[in-house]
Amino acid sequence: MRRIALGSAAASLVAGLLVSPLNPPGQAVARPDHGGSEPPPDRAFQKVTLNDRPGEPMDLAVLPNNDVLHTTREGAIWLNDASTGVNRQVGQIDVYQHDEEGLQSIALDPRFDGRKNRWVYLYYSPPLNTPVDDPTTPDVNEGDAPFTGTPADFEPFKGLIRLSRFQYNRGEIDTSTEQQILDVPVDRGICCHVGGDIVFDSKGNLLLATGDDTNPFESDGYAPLDDRADRNPAFDARRTSGNSNDPRGKILRIKPKPGGGYAIPRGNMFRPGTPGTRPEIYSMGWRNPFRIEIDPRTDHLYVADYSPDANAPDPERGPAGHGKWTVVTEPGNYGWPLLRDGGAALPGLRLRHRDLGRGLRLRRAHQRLGAQHRAHRAAADGAARRLVQLRGVRGVPRARHRRDRSDGRAGVRLRLPQPVHAASGGLAEALRRRPAAGGVDPRLGQGDAPGPAR
Repeated sequence: MRRIALGSAAASLVAGLLVSPLNPPGQAVARPDHGGSEPPPDRAFQKVTLNDRPGEPMDLAVLPNNDVLHTTREGAIWLNDASTGVNRQVGQIDVYQHDEEGLQSIALDPRFDGRKNRWVYLYYSPPLNTPVDDPTTPDVNEGDAPFTGTPADFEPFKGLIRLSRFQYNRGEIDTSTEQQILDVPVDRGICCHVGGDIVFDSKGNLLLATGDDTNPFESDGYAPLDDRADRNPAFDARRTSGNSNDPRGKILRIKPKPGGGYAIPRGNMFRPGTPGTRPEIYSMGWRNPFRIEIDPRTDHLYVADYSPDANAPDPERGPAGHGKWTVVTEPGNYGWPLLRDGGAALPGLRLRHRDLGRGLRLRRAHQRLGAQHRAHRAAADGAARRLVQLRGVRGVPRARHRRDRSDGRAGVRLRLPQPVHAASGGLAEALRRRPAAGGVDPRLGQGDAPGPAR
């Protein structure tokens, strides 16, 4: 096995982080036929250490000649030379760092050839004017956002994560060639879940995974649903994953345009101009889809989503957590933060919907009677029934049959749910509370992100 001559270190970039099947430049990789269901055998892969002191490694992109670009959260971009195994730094992006933020992902343009097309895409946190820690004051961290306060206290920590592309010229990432594609808002100075990953489908559409940008540590491992008036918005995942008008906690699908920016491809969840929605959204209701991959033959999207942190189910608050891989074949709402696995947060319930242009068809909720759900059924049976019956629980779609007069097609409009205030007492308490007379909370317009009461 070829190794990189960098000396020993505690961390290595190896299989599971950075692994590439090796083939000579210009030679196609053999694709043995395994009947479409069996994985390739281990002998089809070679584990190669790319860097045994990588810093905090995040992502990689394999160039046509088998050289590998790999990144660190601190903003460094390294090149591993496939012929020599030597690493050298080929770029540095100035990034904001706090908890998980920094340089998240790297991807090549689908037409990258190193000559006519040299675009490399990065998803990173630009510094902006966000407060940072002052090392001369060891007793306080000025870069930490307050847990409680007023909107004015939280405003300095409003930031963004940027998707841009850069030219890879003469073996270097040329930062002067940046073309900005898309900005995703983020609440800085507090943990967690910023995603994100980049893949391209067979039509050249870019898919970007984004996290719910929500702190999970103050809700005992269960869904964070805290919208108290003085609470930092980062403790309520309904404002992001459960909000059709926010790009966080989503899989976004766009078509990059020459010169920067993007267009909206057909087939996303919401048609452009639909009130209270973002047309970039292909799939929503995710917690932290940290890694995604795409099948180039079918365009099926494989999503690795990190689950809640609870070690055991609680009848008042939801299920135990686990990570999962999900295959996404069509637009849909996977339910976080009030549902998980398309319904497993309330075991036995599964909701999915399909884009129909001007309307969304909401498939009938149905029971999944697998072993896991039977194990949790007693804990959440009553809560699941209440969820189905209740009107207006924020984060859970409410469907109303309608006929679109413009084209005559029958469909179902996905109505944005009304707010539930669940600062304490857990999920079951939230489900028991009905909206006040008149329905919609006057603080919120359709699709608005829930925030502190004003």
